[in-house]
Formats: sequence, C-alpha cells, structure tokens
Amino acid sequence: MTLRILALALMLFPSVVAAVASSLDNVGEYEASEMTVLITVRNQPVMGVRVDDIRVRANGDLADVTGLLGPNDAPLLLGVAIAGPALNNAPNLREHLIELSRKASAEGDDLFISAGGQDPELMLSWDEGSDRVATVLDRAGSISECHLARLVLSALKQFDEKSGRKILVVVTDGRDLASRTEWKPVLEVAAQSGIPILVAGYESERLTGRARRNLNHLSEVSGGKGYIVSDPGMLKMVFGHFGRLTEASAVLTFQREKEGSKPIYRLRMESELPEVVIRHSRIVR
Repeated sequence: MTLRILALALMLFPSVVAAVASSLDNVGEYEASEMTVLITVRNQPVMGVRVDDIRVRANGDLADVTGLLGPNDAPLLLGVAIAGPALNNAPNLREHLIELSRKASAEGDDLFISAGGQDPELMLSWDEGSDRVATVLDRAGSISECHLARLVLSALKQFDEKSGRKILVVVTDGRDLASRTEWKPVLEVAAQSGIPILVAGYESERLTGRARRNLNHLSEVSGGKGYIVSDPGMLKMVFGHFGRLTEASAVLTFQREKEGSKPIYRLRMESELPEVVIRHSRIVR
C-alpha cells in the first residue's frame, strides 16, 4: 500500500517529491568556516581559552567549534592600509609605521602595506620584507586625496588564499572621496571577511560626520576596534594597543549545519569564561 501511494504521489506531484528528496539529502550536511577573532578581558589579551569555552551561534543555532589557534600556533598576517594624506599632518606617524614593520619582520610575521592606487611604489607586498617601507611611505605622503573605500576593499583582497591570524589596520585622517553608495558594499565585505579591522584615525578638518560613522561601522562589523583621537601625536598609544590586540587574535574554526540554499548566517559568539569578550565578523556565508 505504501509503495502504491508513493508511486501515485510521484506521478501527480513530481516537483513536491523532488523537493522533499532534496531536503532529505541535506539533512546532516555541514559547512566549515574559519575566521580571525580577538579574545580579550578588559581590552587585554587573554590566554588559556579552549575550544570548549566558546559558543558560536549561526542564525541562532549552535555551531560546532572545531579549532582555536592562537599566537603560538598560527602565523600573523598583518595588513596596513594607509591613506597617504594622513602622513602629512601626523608627526612621527611615518616612524611608527616603520617601527611596526620592523617588529613584524623580527617576529616572523607577514606584512603588507597599501597606500592606494595602482602604482607599485605605493604598495609593499607580502614577500618583500620591511626594506622598502620607508620608500612606500615617502611616496604615499605625496598624495593629496584618498578614496578610502577602495583602499580598504583592495587591502582586504590581499588576504585571499592566505592562512593564519589575519588583521587589517586602517590609518586615516578622514579624508575620503568615496560616496555613501560606494561604502555600502565595502562594509558588507568587511562584515563577512573574517578579518578584524583596526582603525586608527585622527581629527582633522576633513573628518566629516559621515566619515566617522563609516570608520566606526567598519571596525564594528568586522569584529575589530577603532579609535579616532583628537591629536595625531596620540597615535603611538593607539598602535601600542593594537599590538596587544594582535596578541589576542586567534584562528577560530567551526561547523554549522546547512540551511538549504540560505547564503547568509548571522553570527554570535560568547565565552563560558567570566569577562571574556570575543570580537568577530558579524556574518559568514
């Protein structure tokens, strides 16, 4: 009797039967995700957090956390996207960035710097080391304008096909030629990049309310942190804090059950440990 009912259903409602079969095929299927997170207590790095201490929810459902690799287990990939004009009115910013590159090189970390544009003199690629940093920064300082949205998007693409703890630092005085509509897709990419973005900005006559909101949103949706200081001389303190955040970074891997063809999963992460905060990208596909 059951076989005859199934045969009749197949003849009368073939599309329905196919849809049911497809949904049954997806039961128990999982997709793996990987992203860099920042694990802190009162904005300081915390060690000793284990896989079992972290809860990840994707669209409200618990995901299976499968790995957590910290500074001792995964290399650091550090990108710096600097708006060239920011160098002009910030004493010692050039020296801070050179010192940052030297430290990354000494510790065996990978580094790239982008100041925008297609000119190779405005970029330091992953495999060049720190020898050309001063040259790149000197060339960047001659730029009078910046399309910040394009700069950020281009910098995020530099992490493609790379593995490790990924962090992007954005340095700006707020100068930006990008429109609101041009920023929207950049913020969407940042939200699902799995790369915390650390924003170091300083007050200038070019820092508009819209630019401030875009920068705050950029760091927030990516799971990073942002500071806009009143005096560019305070950037040294900001970079010091960013150094501690890189020490708080870890590669988190987890599995989530597929939800049919739904492409977007909104994430929420929590720790079982008191006062521990996990900063992370808001979305995963």
